[in-house]
Amino acid sequence: MKDDQFEEFRNNFFVKAKKEIAVKFGQEFGKLTLWNTRVFRIRYVLTKQTQAIDLRAYGDTGGHGILANYVNGKNDIEHILPVNASEVALAEFGEVPVEADFCQRLGNLMLVEKTINQIIGNKPYTEKAEIYPQSKYLLVKCQVSTPVFGVADHISKVVTTVPSFGKWDKKAVDDRRDYMVKLAREVWNIPL
Repeated sequence: MKDDQFEEFRNNFFVKAKKEIAVKFGQEFGKLTLWNTRVFRIRYVLTKQTQAIDLRAYGDTGGHGILANYVNGKNDIEHILPVNASEVALAEFGEVPVEADFCQRLGNLMLVEKTINQIIGNKPYTEKAEIYPQSKYLLVKCQVSTPVFGVADHISKVVTTVPSFGKWDKKAVDDRRDYMVKLAREVWNIPL
């Protein structure tokens, strides 16, 4: 098969099929929760997205290109609004939707180091906000505010593309979910 024949075949079958499922991908990906998806799959999704941001910023140096460094058992899935939130955390969040799976939604989940997750536990967001910047992962560092690394350097450019949330409420969960869907499209090369 010649190169131009292969390109035609690829475009007619694979590219076309990918475009057809792209809309459904975004809709279904945004519905992911720990209740409707096995934990190892959610962990993989969060791992790949966390790694993707680190790779953009740092390249594949320092182990950022090695997936094993993200799935080595030293990380946990963090519920930003805790499942068993304290009254203080709930008051800070505001009105919590009545859906039973709300805290399990993709927008409320984040991959963090086990040590950080142990420290933050079920604390309110304002207390977690002081700990998140200590993470080695940029996606976590950017959760509350955009960190400053330098002036017009590559890492600073990358972190400006990651949304930050000074307040954690239903809108923030939805906005972060939308970002995670967008990021998934980039990670798995699913066009709009």
